[in-house]
Amino acid sequence: MINATAGQYVDQDSISSDYYIRTEGGINIPQLIKDYADEVIKKDTDQADQYYFDFLQYVLEIQQDSYRSGFKIWQHSLEWIDKKSFRLGNIFFGNPNERSTTEPIQQYYIFFCPLFNAINRNDEADEVYFDVAGLSNEFKETICLYGAAKAKHGSAPTNQKQLFSSQIDEYQRKAIALFDKEFTDKTKVIYKGDSKSLKSFPLPGEGSTKEMIFRSVAAKVLNKTFNDKYPHYPAFSDLLQPLTKENFDGRIKAALKKITSISQPNRDGEAILSGLGLWSGQSIVSDNSKYAESIKKKMKEVGSGAVLNRSDIIWAHYAPANLWYSVDYNIDYQLEFIVLSALAYKGDIEINWSGSKNLSATNIETILSLSEDDFFTFQHIKQPQGIPVKHLKALFSCLGLPDYTSELEKPETISKIITEAKTKAELAVKTKAILNQGLKCRNVSLLSDEDVAKMKTELDALASILDSIQSYNSYGKLKAFKFTEDELNNAFKAYPYCVLVDKLKEKAEKFEHLVGYLYTAQSYVVEAEKPLFDDIKSAIDSLPLVVASSKDADIKKYEALLNSLIDRYADYYLTQYTRCRLSKQDDLAKVRIVGSENKRICDIIKDSEFITATEYQNWVNSITSLREADASLTKAKVLKEPYHDFNPREYYGKPSFNIFQLEEQLETILEKWTSAMRSVFKDPSVQENMDILETNDKKLVEDFRSGKVDLTAENAVKLRNLIAQFAQGIDKVEITMDDIRSI
Repeated sequence: MINATAGQYVDQDSISSDYYIRTEGGINIPQLIKDYADEVIKKDTDQADQYYFDFLQYVLEIQQDSYRSGFKIWQHSLEWIDKKSFRLGNIFFGNPNERSTTEPIQQYYIFFCPLFNAINRNDEADEVYFDVAGLSNEFKETICLYGAAKAKHGSAPTNQKQLFSSQIDEYQRKAIALFDKEFTDKTKVIYKGDSKSLKSFPLPGEGSTKEMIFRSVAAKVLNKTFNDKYPHYPAFSDLLQPLTKENFDGRIKAALKKITSISQPNRDGEAILSGLGLWSGQSIVSDNSKYAESIKKKMKEVGSGAVLNRSDIIWAHYAPANLWYSVDYNIDYQLEFIVLSALAYKGDIEINWSGSKNLSATNIETILSLSEDDFFTFQHIKQPQGIPVKHLKALFSCLGLPDYTSELEKPETISKIITEAKTKAELAVKTKAILNQGLKCRNVSLLSDEDVAKMKTELDALASILDSIQSYNSYGKLKAFKFTEDELNNAFKAYPYCVLVDKLKEKAEKFEHLVGYLYTAQSYVVEAEKPLFDDIKSAIDSLPLVVASSKDADIKKYEALLNSLIDRYADYYLTQYTRCRLSKQDDLAKVRIVGSENKRICDIIKDSEFITATEYQNWVNSITSLREADASLTKAKVLKEPYHDFNPREYYGKPSFNIFQLEEQLETILEKWTSAMRSVFKDPSVQENMDILETNDKKLVEDFRSGKVDLTAENAVKLRNLIAQFAQGIDKVEITMDDIRSI
């Protein structure tokens, strides 16, 4: 009943599935769409796929016109990951039936397979297939309803079109929601018969469009194929962002701009030139570029005075679309033209178009006014005639000057050439003089006799050419410049000797100072001071081997070793200095002790016959050797000079006493001597002769002997003399501390 009445009077609830009578009556738009989907769309799979492709074009946001009218084929470009470049290709919706008739033949093909029809594949190496047959039946049903709504909208009367439009939007929204939910799980990526799930690939992050997702997967799949098919294509590794179809023209212009303005920073231009082997980091070069070398080889083969035609350089892959590639390495014509421009800049070639239009080193700046068509419409290239631009470019390069080949007529250009040639000639002569004097470090030669002889010969040749260059003091003379690029490059190979010899001289002076310091320092370090003494000796002994090394790493390592040893010596020296020198406070104590009464008493009685003065003399030597430390002596000063009026060796192995220990030793010595004097006065023979003394002397002796009177500086002389008087009849006996303690 629903079908028979097109749902005008009876309908079915989509949720409860209950049937109900439509009281409003009239046309049931959803039912009309469903009926059309069931009876027409589902029975015509070709038509169903066309509506799926309409939907797919919408979700992939493909807005440009199709490449061929009536066919869902679009031009496309894909990142070439390893080369930081791109390839040109096509996107096909459907099976690859139309590939063979599509021009031009592209570098890859991406196929989005049918949803309803059977899939046919070629599985060529340049093809990637995205198969969505695994999407749910609900999605497929929604696509059929979406297609039916669009079909009915087309034939509906004007007053009903809005009703069908709303249904189209509704089914489209539902299909998008289902597609978003399912496509990463259900899409199969097929390459050369091998099928993988889309989600098995690293996919772009959130915010990426579906086209970006499919593009990134295709790029990963085809990367190796591109590498294998185009093995000689340059890699633009220095680019911050890869080349794309959209930025390609801008990057080409940047490279051409760099050729005309070498000194101007231009990162993109340098990256393109570097990828082509045309950039050294500082200047345009061609010897490292296989693309440039190929052109130079062809020029050599055609011979002097002949031309190399465009057909020998580039070929038309598809002229209607201006797709030209190089004959030798199959690179884009824009890149090949950069190679030609670099060779023109270097003075190797001249590029000619029809008429009088040409490009050479003398008008290289006109490259910026060329159109892109000029890149592939030139007629031929040839060797430049007239001024020897190539050789003059080599001259500027060798002299370290900017390229002034377009300013040869200016007087200041001539002046710069002469000035720089004179400066370098003087440096070559100066370097040879240093070699004649000999480069030595502590009598160790830094260069072999063979190297010195070779350098001097080559420096003579360089100086001779530099002197000759100074004679080219006018534009007219420069036009007849006689030296070739090879002659200049060979002669200037000697110029780095100037830098080398200067560095060796600097190294010799540096090591002369460092090793000389350690040689002196070694005389103040005792051999028993391990491992410092051995390390210093080893470092000094290593000098000949190190100075003979040409490795910067060895030189830096040795310099670091010498500096570390000097630092260690400074620490050692200061430690010994501090240990053997007095502080300001201790020096004041020394002054006090040396001027003390105990010291004066000892000085009075030290020469008495009954006294053994050895211990006291050692004490005097010890305290005399103690000197106040120089407060201004710092590690920084020791690092500059190894000796500061102090030799640690003089104190090595000797007992070390601080000032207060010496003060105690003096007291002990005086106590011993005082006890010995009292013992003398207690001797029976002395007591028997006491009567010969005067009353005052007798009382002094008795009071001193009994301990009533101490030994003082005032009575020491008197007591010493009295003992000497009595000692004439007394034998001298050595008294030890143990003897004294036993009394």
